Amino acid sequence: MGPGPGPPGLAAAGHAVSRPASDLEEASVLPPTAGELPSWEVDELPAPPPFGLRNLLKVIGPGAVMAATSIGGGEWLVGPAAAVKYSTSIFLIATASIALQIVFNLEAVRYTLYTGEPIYGGIMRLKPGPRFWAGFYSLLGFFQLGWPALAGSAAATLLGAWMGRMPGAPDQGVQAWVATVLMLACVFILSFGGTVERMLEYFAWTMLGVVFLFLIAVNVAFVPFSHWLQTFRGFFTFSGLPHPIDWGLIGALAATAGSGGIGNLTVTNWVRDKGFGMGSKVGAIPSAIGGHQIPLSHVGKAFEARDENLARWRE
Repeated sequence: MGPGPGPPGLAAAGHAVSRPASDLEEASVLPPTAGELPSWEVDELPAPPPFGLRNLLKVIGPGAVMAATSIGGGEWLVGPAAAVKYSTSIFLIATASIALQIVFNLEAVRYTLYTGEPIYGGIMRLKPGPRFWAGFYSLLGFFQLGWPALAGSAAATLLGAWMGRMPGAPDQGVQAWVATVLMLACVFILSFGGTVERMLEYFAWTMLGVVFLFLIAVNVAFVPFSHWLQTFRGFFTFSGLPHPIDWGLIGALAATAGSGGIGNLTVTNWVRDKGFGMGSKVGAIPSAIGGHQIPLSHVGKAFEARDENLARWRE
């Protein structure tokens, strides 16, 4: 079930890899310490679902949610601004940023597959303890996701489409009300659907389909094919930056490429709610309205690194 053939990150720790199978059958092979939180419960790793198109879409689901939540923020402004100023060769920075995020996300997901906890649970187990990390990541999450910048941008777009012009200073009051309505609408929508992840996924697939079909149509209609090739090469070649270098713009491009920040960590919540790996043993966050009674364990469940579990992990 894991993204790679190796043993689960915390279960290995110098134990399960080097010991013979007979020893594994005699003793539990679990992490030597659970850190600053109570120890995980022990359960069997469920078998992965059979490979097929339906299950493939289920596996892609959390990634689709992350992609949809990443669209419409800074990359719509920063990417074009960087290309105009430095040409499309600057996009190699985006390629490097996305590649690093892939590695980061896979390792975070491996932790969730093994313990059933989002990666935040693993972070809370580190010193100096959960009180420090809870406050630290709550603050980071507020500034990246809680601050209503995206709602304000969406409100400006809707208001501009309605008025036929971009809203200005006299329209700030109306724009604030539109942004507030949008945020309340998001809360209302996520209150249905059985689980929060399921409703997010429904809207994510719809949003990705609409956005990508629109972009493809616009590019086919208005962008010369030579620009397509130039842009594609820009993701894999780098010809240097003319001076003076705008490090703020470069940093913004690296930060907004892919998901970044808290968005990368949050994908593990959706993997858990989807029921992948040990996530199927701990429950999910139900919708406020119409959701089933889904018990959500406050402590994860890990599996013993025995032959059967390791064979399922590698599938």
